[in-house]
Amino acid sequence: MKRESRVLCFFGKELQKISETKSKACRILHKVDDDSHRYFNIHKEVDIHYAKVWEIILNDFSEDKH
Repeated sequence: MKRESRVLCFFGKELQKISETKSKACRILHKVDDDSHRYFNIHKEVDIHYAKVWEIILNDFSEDKH
């Protein structure tokens, strides 16, 4: 369980970076307007939350083992 949780936590952190990169690319390369850009901002916020949830799970799991 711990290994899988670490992988999912790492994945969540990478999603944040991917969302940020997509957001910047859409603004710069494709001139996406603010309304369309909201999609990427929402996903970025969700990705941040996702990573935090997995960090909490990992911390709880680590505390249970000690």
